[in-house]
Amino acid sequence: MRFIYCFLYFLAISPFLSYGQGGGGEVFLRPGPDCGKDALVWNAPGFNNANINYGDDPSIGAHAWTNTGIPDTGRSLIEFELDQIPVGALITSAYLSLYNDSSLAYCYGSHASLSGPNTGRIRRVISPWNEHLVKWFTQPSTTALHEVIVPATAGPHSNYQSIDVTALVQDMVNDPDSSFGFMLSLEDETYYRALTFASSDDVNPSMRPSLLIIYQIPASGCFRLQAMNECGIDALVWNAPGFSNGTTNYGSADCIGAHAWTNSGIPDTGRSLLNFDIDVIPTNAAVVSAGLSLYSNPGTAYAGGQHSSFSWPNAGVIRRITSPWREDSVIWFTQPTFTFVNEVVLPPSIGPYDDYLNMDVTQLVQDMIQNSQSSYGFEFALLDEHYYSSLVFTSSDAADPSRYPKLEICYSITNGLQPMNSNATEPRVFPNPVGDRAQLSYDPTVYSDAVLQLLTLQGQVIRNLGITTQTGYAELDLTDLSSGVYMLRIQCAGAVKSLPVIKR
Repeated sequence: MRFIYCFLYFLAISPFLSYGQGGGGEVFLRPGPDCGKDALVWNAPGFNNANINYGDDPSIGAHAWTNTGIPDTGRSLIEFELDQIPVGALITSAYLSLYNDSSLAYCYGSHASLSGPNTGRIRRVISPWNEHLVKWFTQPSTTALHEVIVPATAGPHSNYQSIDVTALVQDMVNDPDSSFGFMLSLEDETYYRALTFASSDDVNPSMRPSLLIIYQIPASGCFRLQAMNECGIDALVWNAPGFSNGTTNYGSADCIGAHAWTNSGIPDTGRSLLNFDIDVIPTNAAVVSAGLSLYSNPGTAYAGGQHSSFSWPNAGVIRRITSPWREDSVIWFTQPTFTFVNEVVLPPSIGPYDDYLNMDVTQLVQDMIQNSQSSYGFEFALLDEHYYSSLVFTSSDAADPSRYPKLEICYSITNGLQPMNSNATEPRVFPNPVGDRAQLSYDPTVYSDAVLQLLTLQGQVIRNLGITTQTGYAELDLTDLSSGVYMLRIQCAGAVKSLPVIKR
């Protein structure tokens, strides 16, 4: 489960999900250094820029310049994790926001248009790329389909809020196997021109790229949940009495799996924990199918990087976890509880490097949806922890994201579009997008005497409002606001909530 704590600034800068009524969903993404994926690619023949990876640089952008008379060109890649949105969803609107940070070294922190307009272009990336490996000569391919032209900047430090990328995001949702984010470049790479923005590695959270998506949920669809950029939730727990394994956290290890062995004659046992954010699945959905895929990991040091069954069959078992755990702190002695109900038994491996693909966990996932308050992912173990046997797989902290654990869930709702995990007590703005006026609906028993604040996506308070009636509705006057995306923060003694508001 991904927990959303009611702290003001956490909600303002972190990814969260908010679901409206009538089959609508909203996703606001603004990842930071740990989970953000963006990189500048840069070429200046005669210099080393083209051979340098800029995945951890605080800047992204696009430029065409010269360096001691040599042409010098830069572009940028940005990818957001979209697995919260089902394949087949209708994207109502999607807005990308990029912010200039004048303190950046890249292009001196300024947009430039010395020789002509610095009009930008955004295209969909159609081949994979690795944030920490990509360089100019390995930059991925793109498609011009539904490309977005970004107008030239009005000044050296302009922000680009609410770039309409609806068609591009729809393409990404429709074709996830050939969609790997956005490429930003200049429309005309004739020097001297530049666009300069903050990346997800910028020290100022309010400057990082953000993406707001509003969509309609189909009556049936499929989610493919696979972590991106080492941001999955999984951990190995390991016990070898007399050694330190039992008190060591393996949440950042490149492997998961299960084993039963001995170490200097001492029994040595390992299990693994995995969690996926299935809050995106409609609570009233029937799970048609759910397949869990785990991929072998020959390169890991764990258990020699291979499945084994030297003296006992290495059949595995998957169970539902029923108590909370944290990836970065769980150890053998604090491993969570689980239930045997609807456990899934896996056959022994045939070879040392078998992938276990599409393991049927349909009933387990249905149990998780129906028991959301007592479901915290999967435990993976050997069916019989009798040495010597092991199963070894790739974790979400390994180098190759395509081999991270993957959960594919298909669902069906027989009565048409339905809200996902919606709650009548949750505040809601409608219509959204809005013209000049909108209504806020809320539960007066929860949000009595609430304070409302309207903020920019950078966290700047535009105005303070207040709920003066207990009718459950309040009118919002947005007449004086420019078109763009804003955040409405609702705070009272009992709760805090932030909602995106789109002004047409």
